[in-house]
Amino acid sequence: MSITQRVTVWLAWRVAPSAPLVATLSPDEHARAHRYRDPADADAFRWARGVQRVILGAHLGAAPEALRFVQQGDSKPALAGKGGGQCEYNASHSGDLLAIAVSDKPVGVDIEQHRPMPAFAKVTRRVFAAEAAERILAEPDAHRAEAFFAEWTALEAHAKLHGHGVWRILAERERHGAAERVQTAPLATPAGYSGGVAVAGAEPAVSVRWWGSEILP
Repeated sequence: MSITQRVTVWLAWRVAPSAPLVATLSPDEHARAHRYRDPADADAFRWARGVQRVILGAHLGAAPEALRFVQQGDSKPALAGKGGGQCEYNASHSGDLLAIAVSDKPVGVDIEQHRPMPAFAKVTRRVFAAEAAERILAEPDAHRAEAFFAEWTALEAHAKLHGHGVWRILAERERHGAAERVQTAPLATPAGYSGGVAVAGAEPAVSVRWWGSEILP
């Protein structure tokens, strides 16, 4: 019988941050928001961090503003203190869509908005193993972007599981093969987006929820 790891992925469309959401941010997060030159980027940061805090607070039964975070690995943030032993998470955003994956064990998540790519065939063959690259390039033109980003988000989620960059994962695969037992699963995303989830040593059992007013502060 296969071992499964339950993962809840919250999806949210970006909107203007509400005052209650902004009030959950830490002094460091407020300072970081002020460093953005473009006010729209600052608002996007405030909104994403506020949503993240409220979602994680709801999972932990904790006040969103009380949560503390640390960096681990190359760039992967994690909950600090009591919350760190109860909840693992990872976040990704692309275009106007945010994804936050929550589990009781380490998890990686990635979403990507489909976009035109110069030198598509060259990039595909450079990034993916030969079999995957040829499968993508065999798709009709209308479906190539979807096929590419389905593979890419799985790869990116694998990298984010450990807080590494994609190129490090590719280099390790080239040197050692796919020895590590990382399992990925696609996300059900809106049209024009692809997404993936990765966990280690188990099969991801993914449920998707949409951000709504039921957990607003």
